[in-house]
Amino acid sequence: MPVPSSLSTGVVPLPTNVGTITIPNPFHRGYINSFNLTVEQEFKGFVFQTGYVGAYDVRPLVNMNLNASLPGTGNAGGLLSQALGKTYTATINGEVPFKSNSYNSLQTKVTRRFAQGSTFGAVWTWSRTLDYSDDEELNFLLFPYPAYWQKNYAPAAFDRTHDVEIYGVLNVPFGKGQRWATRGVASWILEGWQISPTLSMMTGLPFTVTGNGSALAANGSTQTADLIGPFHLTGGQPPTPNATCKATDLTCHYFDPTAFAEPNPLGTPTQNLRYGNTGRNAFRGPGYFNMNLSLARQFKITERIGLQLRADAIHFTNTPHFNNPNATLGASNFGEITGTLSPPGQGFFGNDSGSRVLWLGARVTF
Repeated sequence: MPVPSSLSTGVVPLPTNVGTITIPNPFHRGYINSFNLTVEQEFKGFVFQTGYVGAYDVRPLVNMNLNASLPGTGNAGGLLSQALGKTYTATINGEVPFKSNSYNSLQTKVTRRFAQGSTFGAVWTWSRTLDYSDDEELNFLLFPYPAYWQKNYAPAAFDRTHDVEIYGVLNVPFGKGQRWATRGVASWILEGWQISPTLSMMTGLPFTVTGNGSALAANGSTQTADLIGPFHLTGGQPPTPNATCKATDLTCHYFDPTAFAEPNPLGTPTQNLRYGNTGRNAFRGPGYFNMNLSLARQFKITERIGLQLRADAIHFTNTPHFNNPNATLGASNFGEITGTLSPPGQGFFGNDSGSRVLWLGARVTF
């Protein structure tokens, strides 16, 4: 039996045209620090509460292109290609614990209770979430080359600077045992009603204006557009379905598309290729407004049996909840809003379009 001249290492070299996903060894697991400090004061029936709430996410996971390259160098200029002397043409990603994310907020709340069980409350949150990749974990860096890592640091895709919530429960002061209309026809008509409004107002979500990534010739990177003029919102409405929105018609654009340009026009010398002058999540989409309203009435049939009739209006004002505009430079609908919000976990309600939904119900209690 022939004797091998050397023992196998047990390692099979990865072909240069085969992609893979790996994890670092050793793997430095991350952690999250949470902080809060709250002050509460009651004054003449009002309860005021304000506080700082924050979190610091150390080494969250990102999907990093390990063969990233500088603009103009392509696959051959990739980090692995240069280190190993081979040109890797497939994507090699690592699930890497990377830097840190942060959340800081001022949260303020005021509530007031009234007679007959009525309540009122208002909450205002002023916050800022900063991260390096969207969705907090296991998403890709737009700029994976080490020299440009900091270009990824920006407001999170779900960041809303201001969030105002106003709510209430109003038990009308009419009917038996109440302040007004304690007897007669007026009492029979007006007693037992309860009105419950909920109002939400939020700042729009961030978005990135992207350019032609293939012209950048930077392995694993996303190109951003150049801002060549003032960025301003036009106040345009989404175009009518199947209608054409001309680039010069600002009535159907969320922002002026002529304010952006490709950083690397056709014919740009390789040595002059560069990223755009805008960053990740540098702009914000339309704000969010919503109102839900509930109307209920309690009837007393006997001493032990009661009946509640209820009507709930979800998105009572029928206000559209628009998604961010199309932000791909060169697309036919660049700068246009073409859809509504579609949050995860849509469930029964479907997408968060803002379309009014009415529920009617009855409940017998005994």
